Amino acid sequence: MWEYLWRPWLLFAVTWLVVCDFLYHLSFVTWYIQLGPIILTFILAIATVLLDEKSKNTKIGVRNKNEDAESDEKPDLKFTLFISIYLIALVVSMTAIYGPPENNTFNYTRIDFWIFLVMVTFSNLIKYWTNNKEEQKGGMKT
Repeated sequence: MWEYLWRPWLLFAVTWLVVCDFLYHLSFVTWYIQLGPIILTFILAIATVLLDEKSKNTKIGVRNKNEDAESDEKPDLKFTLFISIYLIALVVSMTAIYGPPENNTFNYTRIDFWIFLVMVTFSNLIKYWTNNKEEQKGGMKT
């Protein structure tokens, strides 16, 4: 359930990070303006995990194993590919409009960007493949 709340916010935070990297020459764009949404995302993620663990340990939040197995969500392959294509389109369009970015992470003419993109994409694809591998064999998750 939480991933559907995090997806729009994470998409906004990544877009903000990329756009601010291209607009770093403006006086109001500082490191805390650029990295603020990403830092807030990590703080909210940690708070969510801690609150979720606390609710699982209480009598009210106790769930049986059948409910956990039914609510086990698989990574979404479409969203993973969308993020990769979205990042490429955003970086190429921002480079065409504003020129090269401040950092080399989002400069598509350098290998750093492609390594970053491949790591993000393949980490999610491997997670998707390993979660679906057990179903293809017909085995049960334990």
